[in-house]
Amino acid sequence: MRADSMDPAAHQLARDYYDEVAPDYDRSMRREGDLIDRREKELLQLTLGDLSGRRVLDFGCGTGRISLFHRRQGAAEVVGVDVSPRMIDMARAKLAGTDAAAGVEFRVFEPAAVVAPSGEAAEPFDVVTSLEVLEYFAEPAEFFATLSRHVAPGGHVVFDFLNRHHLPCRLKSYLSRQWRESGLRLHSLGDVHRMCAAADLDVLTTSGVFMSLLPLSIHAKLPLLGTRWSSVERVLDRSTLLRRVLSYRVLVAAQKRA
Repeated sequence: MRADSMDPAAHQLARDYYDEVAPDYDRSMRREGDLIDRREKELLQLTLGDLSGRRVLDFGCGTGRISLFHRRQGAAEVVGVDVSPRMIDMARAKLAGTDAAAGVEFRVFEPAAVVAPSGEAAEPFDVVTSLEVLEYFAEPAEFFATLSRHVAPGGHVVFDFLNRHHLPCRLKSYLSRQWRESGLRLHSLGDVHRMCAAADLDVLTTSGVFMSLLPLSIHAKLPLLGTRWSSVERVLDRSTLLRRVLSYRVLVAAQKRA
């Protein structure tokens, strides 16, 4: 996995930010991110189904929440890579002593590094997932080229993106100093379709993640808007228009052309 496909400045910003938040990352996910985590895993299960016997690459694995989920879904081998050494340390600590340890490996990647420790080209994976990563790429086409390069023909790619048409998300991109300094980028589904096609990826399905115009913090505090919101999202997601304007993130499943 070549990290040099990520803009060097963005690579360093992402590393510094996630190294800093790593100690509190899982705790913050439980406070507010649990709504997104639950929805993402629900959609991954619906999209990918049983992963028995399949090799999975989790590109931008963080503390390993999605990597470990893939293993619980039956994946024979899961490789998680991330720019943040501290996030990888936490992922490895979480993995230690569990039944999943034999089938999961976490690695830090550097510019010009590859997934294969030997330095040889890695065998393509059956599935590649990458959540909360695309926004860090100054050249988003390189993100799709990276995913496409590491998935086998006929294999599946699942990723998400910050939705340009979600008004609170767009406002935050202008008003949040952290977002501006991080250079986070928003995208539209039309842009994503075009870049997938250029990378030999055919979009299969799209789904809304956290479909609301209210802040995530409000949902986390109110039971009706918290744990029960997933059932509301399933209804809202049936509408293409509502998915377009209400989704904070959009999750996309694609297939590599044979």
